[in-house]
Amino acid sequence: MTSTRGYIDFAAGNKAQYDQELSQYHDLVKWLVQTGGKYGLATDLSELETTGRETLTAMYQAETKVSYFVIAQENRAHSVCYRSA
Repeated sequence: MTSTRGYIDFAAGNKAQYDQELSQYHDLVKWLVQTGGKYGLATDLSELETTGRETLTAMYQAETKVSYFVIAQENRAHSVCYRSA
């Protein structure tokens, strides 16, 4: 007997904006892994405490010229919001 499988994607909101923010989140994580160590930061975003997140914010803004972003205090995937300069 052959079975048929179907898949449904559910989405709400602006997919293009979500994709852009997700890409920027991955850029931040990549930057943290490659560069965060030189600022004494853990290379895993989930390991950063409040002070580490504040340092990350300052250093990432200085090096990438991203004018504003917020890293949520809770560990949630894709919890970074950006505004580029």
